[in-house]
Amino acid sequence: TIAEILSHDFGEEEWLVDSLISKQGMMALSGNPGDFKTWVTIHIALCVSRNLAVFGKFQATKGNVLIIDEEDHLRLLKKRLELLGAKEVDGIYYLSQSCIKIDIEEVLEMILEIVKEKNIKLVIFDSLIRVHQQEENDAGGMSKVFDNFKKIITAGVSILFTHHHRKEQKGRGSNNRGQSMRGSSDILAAVDCHMTIEKKNEEEDLLILRQTKLRQGELLSPFEVNIIKSDLGPSGFEYAGDHDEKKKKAEEVAEAVVLLIAEGMKNRTEIIEFFSEDYGKDIIERGVKIAEENEKIERVPKEEIEKKNRKKVYYRLPLMVPIMKNDLSASLPPIESEKQED
Repeated sequence: TIAEILSHDFGEEEWLVDSLISKQGMMALSGNPGDFKTWVTIHIALCVSRNLAVFGKFQATKGNVLIIDEEDHLRLLKKRLELLGAKEVDGIYYLSQSCIKIDIEEVLEMILEIVKEKNIKLVIFDSLIRVHQQEENDAGGMSKVFDNFKKIITAGVSILFTHHHRKEQKGRGSNNRGQSMRGSSDILAAVDCHMTIEKKNEEEDLLILRQTKLRQGELLSPFEVNIIKSDLGPSGFEYAGDHDEKKKKAEEVAEAVVLLIAEGMKNRTEIIEFFSEDYGKDIIERGVKIAEENEKIERVPKEEIEKKNRKKVYYRLPLMVPIMKNDLSASLPPIESEKQED
């Protein structure tokens, strides 16, 4: 009854990893290839097995971990484990490239036996697409997968799985990052927490993490994580503070507006209308300004615009400076006409 629910003392919310993974909860970590998803899951596993804070920020509760990795072979796993400082005494167990399919009942029973025997508190699946036989766009099929995940959770375990993002349309970003995961919307509906992970750019050793869903409380603000590197590769991760989301979105617009204008000259109103579905007006204008300051686009002089449109601000790609015949080096030999290609 309602009275029984209201009178029951459930205690404080319990976390396996503060603000990220609840005890007997399910978390999805999604991103594109090369965004360090597997590295971060190993880091989380080490923190849980050692009772340390994930990224040095989010405290983990000590427990053994089972990692089901259908992505990488053992040679690569060994290298990553060594770089991240794994020790023989760490309570982490692997099923690697074992053709695990969670929607097969015999496989589910095997996992439950391992969970019980090894006193597992966290099971990591890397990645979701590799551990079932269903069509990921089929809600009914994915429901079978998550029903079996729930049976594992009922055994007193938390689940973390990695997943891939769907491809974005060329020239457009997306404000709704909760819908970034590939496949059925039931995937997002089933999890307690969803986080996206993204490498900031090739030049910076920095990750951006965004929490798009958290059943147990308020969403964390987007934050950045430093990739700590040794001479051999990544060796750890460290919380680096909040991420300036508006700046990031404006930079996305700045890149996308170049692609848009490459199709032809556009005025400010047309640009705002094109991106308005995904971004606010302030973000769009800030992005246009960034692109202009970086000389990726330029304003069209009013004298080059038809009189009836001169009240509008138009943008184009920067014009190439023509090379005059006299600028060519005299040392270059002339090309004989019969040797010229079409």
